[in-house]
Amino acid sequence: MNLEMKYINLMHILVQGLLLTYIGYNKNNTPQFIYIIIGILALLIPFYNHLPRLSFSYWNLVNILHYLIIILSFLYVAYYGY
Repeated sequence: MNLEMKYINLMHILVQGLLLTYIGYNKNNTPQFIYIIIGILALLIPFYNHLPRLSFSYWNLVNILHYLIIILSFLYVAYYGY
C-alpha cells in the first residue's frame, strides 16, 4: 500500500487520535468495542508498515517506533481497557 503522506497523517489524526482522545475523555465509561478497535489497529500495523531494516534512516526509525512502541502501547491500552 503506497499512500500519500497527507492521507497517512489524516488517518493518524482522525482514527487513532480521536479513538485515544475518546478513551482519555471517557475513562471507565468507554464502550468495550473501542478497546477492540484499538487492539485491531495494533495488530494491523505489520500489514501496512514495512519491516524495519538495519539502516539508520528517518523512515526506518519510524518503522521501528511503530513496531516497538505503538504496537505494544496500543495492545496495552486494549488489554487493560477491555
